[in-house]
Amino acid sequence: MLRRMLTTPVGPARVLAAQLVANFAIAVVAMVVFLAVAGFGFGIDLPKHLLGFALAWLLGAAALLAIGLLITALAPGRGPATAIGTVLFFPMMFFAGLWVPISLMPPLLRNIAHYTPLGAGIGAFQDAYLGHFPSAAPLFTLTAYAVVCAFVAVRWFRWE
Repeated sequence: MLRRMLTTPVGPARVLAAQLVANFAIAVVAMVVFLAVAGFGFGIDLPKHLLGFALAWLLGAAALLAIGLLITALAPGRGPATAIGTVLFFPMMFFAGLWVPISLMPPLLRNIAHYTPLGAGIGAFQDAYLGHFPSAAPLFTLTAYAVVCAFVAVRWFRWE
């Protein structure tokens, strides 16, 4: 598909921006569905700070999408990109607290978790559920991942 797009006058920045916008819209719909299913299906209360939760969700989605764009831009093909994504998936899930809650990790791992995209996202979600607007650190971390990874992806994107 990218080889076909090579013949168009559309630059990589516009193609990647379109990808981000489309996936961002999907993230908004996914957030609404998530909250509806959690509330109506399982009786889970809405986050006490809904705006903070929405911001954390959207920044988390932007960070993960930008990481995906970066992998796509740097990997030589679909197979290597899939392998890189799979290899990154498990450490990101670990640092999100999937296997060991972040609060129970040793101090070094806990500190690392706060600076990973999913670890920062979990921290921001927890703040919002407790009724606080997420603190600046996780929001800044998510924003940094989104901006830096998207910039690098645009810089090294190639049509082949």
